[in-house]
Amino acid sequence: MKTIQYSILITVMVILPSWVTAQTTKLPVESETLIKRLKEYELKELQRAKYLIDRKRAEVLVILKKHLRVRTKNGDLDKALAIRKEIKKLELLLGAELPTSLLVSNEKYYHGEKGVRSSRVKDVFVLDGDQDKGRMLVEFKHDNLRRMIEMNDSIELHIGVSHNEFSDTGGAISVSCNGKIVGSKKGAKRGEVIVIPLDIWKVVGVRDSLSILLECSSNDGVTLICKGNKNSAVLVFSKKE
Repeated sequence: MKTIQYSILITVMVILPSWVTAQTTKLPVESETLIKRLKEYELKELQRAKYLIDRKRAEVLVILKKHLRVRTKNGDLDKALAIRKEIKKLELLLGAELPTSLLVSNEKYYHGEKGVRSSRVKDVFVLDGDQDKGRMLVEFKHDNLRRMIEMNDSIELHIGVSHNEFSDTGGAISVSCNGKIVGSKKGAKRGEVIVIPLDIWKVVGVRDSLSILLECSSNDGVTLICKGNKNSAVLVFSKKE
């Protein structure tokens, strides 16, 4: 019996190194390149398929919402409820990986039409309507920004007002995009985070980036927090329950 056990042990010891070596041997360069290209192709096609499916889902979602409005208006509540359930399913599929807020990705500063170097701006920037006419352009980016806009019912700009003295204003802060006013707020107090509802749906052609211009009509101006500091510009997305 011992002879058989020793024989098996010797056989395993002889075979095992060969098996391990076979598993860890690298592929030839041409084979490795081929496998790498296959993986890249698979990833690209899967991303393309997901994009096409999500685009079709978004198109169907828009139509279903029209159906819901019609059925609700006509008092056909059972059908409206059934449509709403399908809408919720699609929204979950489309919105599962979408964020509910976006931090500002880039800022530009102006006095009138003249740009101000970013290095000259510290943590705050003054918007005003006097001769300096301070303006600030904030940019937001996301690969699915267009879908985020289509998927949500409310989009707001949140931005903090400096705690510094004379930071507040009684004037109107306006927000524009591509020359169109998409939001405004009357007055702001120092230290608060102002919330401006935006009608981004007025703007056509939004893809993966959105640039909005902030201005103030008051001569005393308003001092806003910037440069990525706490309470600098944020876009907040939400849906109606």
